Amino acid sequence: TAQAAVVEASGNGFELRQLEEIQKNSESTLWFLDSLNSIEKKIIGKVSMISVAIDNRDAFLHCFPLDSTLSQTEQHEHIKWETSQFVGETEAQEYVHDMYVLRTNAREQINDVLTVAVKKSTIADIHANLTSRKLNLKLVDTFHFAAEQALTSAHPEMKSKQVALVGISTHRLDIGVRNGE
Repeated sequence: TAQAAVVEASGNGFELRQLEEIQKNSESTLWFLDSLNSIEKKIIGKVSMISVAIDNRDAFLHCFPLDSTLSQTEQHEHIKWETSQFVGETEAQEYVHDMYVLRTNAREQINDVLTVAVKKSTIADIHANLTSRKLNLKLVDTFHFAAEQALTSAHPEMKSKQVALVGISTHRLDIGVRNGE
């Protein structure tokens, strides 16, 4: 299943306009986008931006220590090298990476980081599908990080609190703790 939420953003905040669960109805890898036309017809106004949260099974997640003195380019190269150790040198080039600093050790100049990598082809397919529908892709994230963004958007007061996010699926348990700002 997939969940679809339509949120109206305005200067006053966010308003949930539509929320529904969608059952898989085709073998297409982008089956969850098939329902966009019916969702758009159910709400007032036109959808202008789409953010997609993919299942963590469709991403590569990896934690490791990273030298905090490296330049941004060197960090990116190190992340690609780390990914290549698990998916292969050639395949690592086929991923888009994002990095989250989990903990900083200033004395040792090391950051414990989490990298999230998604195949470029997956993002390109999502982008092409939305473009063909005349929709703009705002963000592609994993369920876990999308949940944090949704929580803090709907409840801005949670940004200053320590929050545990727990995701339970059939064969996976994802737990993250975010310290307040």
